Order: sequence, then C-alpha cells, then structure tokens
Amino acid sequence: MEVPNTGVESRAIRADRQLGFAMELLKSTGYPALTDIQCRHCNGAIVLQGRVPSYYHKQIAQAVLLADPAFELVQNLLEVNGDDAPAAVRPRWRE
Repeated sequence: MEVPNTGVESRAIRADRQLGFAMELLKSTGYPALTDIQCRHCNGAIVLQGRVPSYYHKQIAQAVLLADPAFELVQNLLEVNGDDAPAAVRPRWRE
C-alpha cells in the first residue's frame, strides 16, 4: 500500500535536490575555494556558509547560483579569510 504524499515530504525532497544541485554548480566553476562551501535550505532560500579566500570568490559563489533560474533567493553568509589564502590568490601588497 502506497502512502499518499502530503506535500511536506515533497518539499523536503525538492530542497534536498536543490542543495545537491547548488553543490554541483559550485564545484563546476573550477575554483577549489568553492568546493568546501556548505549549503543549506532556509525559508525558501539557499544559504551559503563557510570561508573563502577573497571577496571575488564570495561573489562568484553567489552569482553562479543566481544565474540559474532554480535559485531565486541566495543568502550569502560566506566569510572572507584572506590570511589563509595561498599566495597565488592573495593581493600582492600583502606579500
């Protein structure tokens, strides 16, 4: 006997798929700094959390998701931690 879908479960499944898709999009950018970002679903928005080496990476993460029609709301809580960035992505004035 099949249990009828109440709608709550389907929203949860949709949110899980959307999170998986968000992670795939971030990884597809080719930026290693974007592969460790955590994504979660909150009130219909994708929330980005974690640390990135520059404001550029923070912007790229948000722009990649917003460019896809599957994502209408993105809350970008990424922290920029330039001190941990490899020399190749740190501004030259810091060297």
